[in-house]
Amino acid sequence: MLTGRAAFSGATISDVIASVLEREPDWTALPPELSASLRALLHGCIEKGRRERVADISTALFLLREPTGNSSTGPQPSQVQRPSRAWWWIAALSAAALIAAAAAIGTWLPLGRHQSAAPVVRLAITTSGPTSLEPSGVDRNVAITPDGSRVIYRGNNNRLLVRALDQLEPTVLSGLGQPIGLFTFPDGHWVGFFDGVDFLKKVPITGGLPVTLCAIQGVPAGATWGDDGTVVFATNAPDIGLQRVPASGGEATILTRPDHERGEADHLWPEFLPGNRAVLFTIMPVGWAIENAQIAVLDLKSGTSKVLLRGGSHPHYVSTGHLVYRVGGTLRAVAFDVGRLEVAGTPAPVLDGVAPMLEIIAVSDVALAATGTLAYVPGAANGDRTVVAVNRQGRASPLPSLPLDSWRDIRISPDGTKLALANVRGIWTYDLLRGIMSRLTTNPDIQKAPLWTLDGQRVIFRSGRAGYPELFWTRADGSGGDERLLTRAKDLLDLTPDALSADGRQALFTEIKPDHSCGIGQISLAHPSETRVLVPNVSCNWWPAVSPRGGWMAYESGLSGRPEIYVERYSELGGRQQISADGGEFPTWSRDGRELFFSSLDNRQVLAVAVQSGTTLTALRPHTLFEFPINGSFAARPYDVGPDGTFYMIRREQASQLIVVQNWLVELKRLVPRR
Repeated sequence: MLTGRAAFSGATISDVIASVLEREPDWTALPPELSASLRALLHGCIEKGRRERVADISTALFLLREPTGNSSTGPQPSQVQRPSRAWWWIAALSAAALIAAAAAIGTWLPLGRHQSAAPVVRLAITTSGPTSLEPSGVDRNVAITPDGSRVIYRGNNNRLLVRALDQLEPTVLSGLGQPIGLFTFPDGHWVGFFDGVDFLKKVPITGGLPVTLCAIQGVPAGATWGDDGTVVFATNAPDIGLQRVPASGGEATILTRPDHERGEADHLWPEFLPGNRAVLFTIMPVGWAIENAQIAVLDLKSGTSKVLLRGGSHPHYVSTGHLVYRVGGTLRAVAFDVGRLEVAGTPAPVLDGVAPMLEIIAVSDVALAATGTLAYVPGAANGDRTVVAVNRQGRASPLPSLPLDSWRDIRISPDGTKLALANVRGIWTYDLLRGIMSRLTTNPDIQKAPLWTLDGQRVIFRSGRAGYPELFWTRADGSGGDERLLTRAKDLLDLTPDALSADGRQALFTEIKPDHSCGIGQISLAHPSETRVLVPNVSCNWWPAVSPRGGWMAYESGLSGRPEIYVERYSELGGRQQISADGGEFPTWSRDGRELFFSSLDNRQVLAVAVQSGTTLTALRPHTLFEFPINGSFAARPYDVGPDGTFYMIRREQASQLIVVQNWLVELKRLVPRR
């Protein structure tokens, strides 16, 4: 009452209790003319130690009626006047309320210790068919309301599904664009998400039109909503770390920038601490070796940050006074002093079998409610994918000795005997005749988009070892080292090798700029300093593929407002034709150049177009060749076609279950007790 605000605040009851137990109120907010005796009374009423706390209202009444002590800055004894009867009643009621609150919390805590705790309950939510969970492969796919009553997850066809735990069926939210990176508002009434790589948005949890908060640059990498009315978020945009925007919408401001000289590549996965004074986040190292990731905290008032833990990522704070974070497929926890912003114990594992969504980006599908309810995707459903051989009728056959893994790119050698594959650990080759896998690259960074040279002697690939994307190549037999092939502007979001010219002398590549514009260029393999822009960054143009007969180039473009497949003359451009009718991705030519294949926008169908090419090109109407769930997330090329017409594809595995653990904090406190 004297300061005009609550002494202890928080988004939920649990947050308030944690604030009472761990933090001091802002004593400087009291009026400077307040007497020392009243200050002493207030201190005594909310002293955390029971023996030191004012124990009876008679003590408070004595101090109110007969003020004695004084501060050096307060009025002297001769100046103190007996308080009026109105003031006496106001102060007495204030003291009584404070004492009642302290007594209630003091009574609640011992009862919690001595009575049997609420049981830990585990629920498995099976998702299938139209309500199946469909991972994006980019950002978190699961969120939970602060009260733990509803779980939100990403479904197929770019929908969000809101599953109330007291209901059998979820509510469907649609018309949201491409929702990824889910999070909830403190009041539980809104769901926040990224719309692809373009916008940060929110939508009412009961459904309605989405509201745009701001435009973004880069691939989403986490967001958190504070009860101070702001959202802190992150992307992989070069030289930008955490950003903040009003929850009502506006222009984003930059909070942090990664220090490349100290080995920092990016700042990801922000999480507000209670009181909104600080934000947890993950520091990713240059080279993106996940074992070197660090958990840090940013003090929003001072703008300074410090490292809390090394070798972990994606932290959450819970009201028991713990940090929970991920190491691979395991959740670990450590005691944390939220007042001092310091780790206060030794970390220990608390949950195994959590699916790493994509190991290289250091995040798992885990959501924690303030009430202690935990929701997560179990096993490795999000990280593992299957590589299969598929015929023209869509029948798939597994490849022997090729395990489940986080495969995202695949290319077949010119002679059709080997595959080049990318996962989070690097580039691999697979011998189709002998069923033998060999590791081709070992540098711990984001390596992807392998591309064979025409003679099959080398593999070109994208590497981020310098903290920005570059093109390298290496010998296909694994001998020798990597050689740098191409470095473009260091602020590029991405740079990928995509295709060869028909004579094998030129390599075509896509570069993606911070404003998400994409252009197509080419480089001479004999003289790497010779580069040329083929399709400029006017609209998003990517994934070029050159006809084996050499005269035509297919590529994907957002010229019409959505991704469509176009064909244009190569290398002197002209004669452009739109091939797809309802959107398309990943164009690939048959080896004889008489067919052009591409996937549907939802990556569920492979379509084929018969073409006749010469000085002009004639294309028939596209038709569905077969249905197959391709893993197009975070991929430069999720399928390829061999000389015999066999498709080699990375199959998208759907996560079939969500696990919900109610009263999980009881288990957490048992596994990692606070001293």
